Amino acid sequence: MTTEPVLKVLGDSLFVVWPGDRTLEFTRIVESKDTVSAELTVVEQGQMLHWARINIVSTVSRNGLSKALEDSLPGVPWKTIIEVSSRMIAEHLRKPEPAVELEPRRLRPGRWFVNPFIPAGEITVLYGDGGTGKSLLALAIAVAGLLGHPLTPPWKVAPIDRVLYLDWESDAETHGERLHALTHRRELVQKGAILHRRLWRPLTDTIDVIRTDAARHQAELIICDSLGAACGSEPESADAAVRTLMALRSLPGTKLLIAHVSKASAEQQRSRPYGSVYVANLARSIIEARRTELVNSRVLSVSLYHRKTNTGRLGPSSAVTFEWDDDETIDVSSGRPDVTSMSLASQVMNALLGGHRTTTDLAEELRASAATLRVILGRLQEAGHVTRVGTAEDAQGHRTEAMWGLLARELPPDER
Repeated sequence: MTTEPVLKVLGDSLFVVWPGDRTLEFTRIVESKDTVSAELTVVEQGQMLHWARINIVSTVSRNGLSKALEDSLPGVPWKTIIEVSSRMIAEHLRKPEPAVELEPRRLRPGRWFVNPFIPAGEITVLYGDGGTGKSLLALAIAVAGLLGHPLTPPWKVAPIDRVLYLDWESDAETHGERLHALTHRRELVQKGAILHRRLWRPLTDTIDVIRTDAARHQAELIICDSLGAACGSEPESADAAVRTLMALRSLPGTKLLIAHVSKASAEQQRSRPYGSVYVANLARSIIEARRTELVNSRVLSVSLYHRKTNTGRLGPSSAVTFEWDDDETIDVSSGRPDVTSMSLASQVMNALLGGHRTTTDLAEELRASAATLRVILGRLQEAGHVTRVGTAEDAQGHRTEAMWGLLARELPPDER
């Protein structure tokens, strides 16, 4: 049996565990030039003995705490316990992360949460105008991962066990109703698989508690709803964006951030997430959501456009359709993305992002004439954007027409 204390880490909380069921928990740690202050909770055999905020590098502060503990529970070497514990905390905080040798490697298993739209373990921003269905879509993605089913054929979600929903805009009751509508006719999500945390203060004010919460529950997907509210009173400033995105980056798992757009940006063919340019710069993937206007009030179709990626190729435009039944059940299915704002050439390249196509395939998919598409494909081939990649075969194995594929795996910058 060991007689030495053991340091344990849970999020931002540090625990020094001593023999005899004695634990010192250090939380809300703040390190500055001359101080390392922390809230310290001393637990003796399951009972809280003392709680205070101390400066662990101050002799006066440590001696004062030792005396208070000796008064509460005499006969314990509190001075030694406090000295050793404080030193262990300081050494842990000041231990740098070592440099590692960079080696070429293939994409690791589990690189994607949704390939190629949401990289695992990274920050993805899902943005769009108000009322687009972003929160419902984020929850549906979480449900698909928890149930181990694709959201739609293009959106194959990696399996997960726990989701943490950070919410500045709604409440647990609202999301609970949505969860019921998404699941009660299907396999039910395991109780406790989705944890909802209601928030009012900026993320950076509570990140230590959230990091500990995420670590304690082993959250694999963290949804932030929404980024503007998480940034605080000046969401458009570079400082707020950088601090908030870096705080989110420190959380475990995949981070899906919901963001809005400005009124002016929403009216443009291609909008941008509201706030500083650092929102787009620091995110590893960005997806724009636009609501497709439909006559049927029971149906919501959300067109999704992959605007940026740092981890591979852009994904093709897609759409997710939500349909409400009489009993408020929500059925989720694939839809046809609205690409009418793109030029026909960009629509062709967007379609080819999803794989090789013949001219006939493209004509049917884009609802354009084959003759027009042959002209466009010829121009794109001359410009070095597309190429012939083989010949399609019919059911009898006879070759029919040329297959086309992309040379550049992305749209022209002005069309994304």
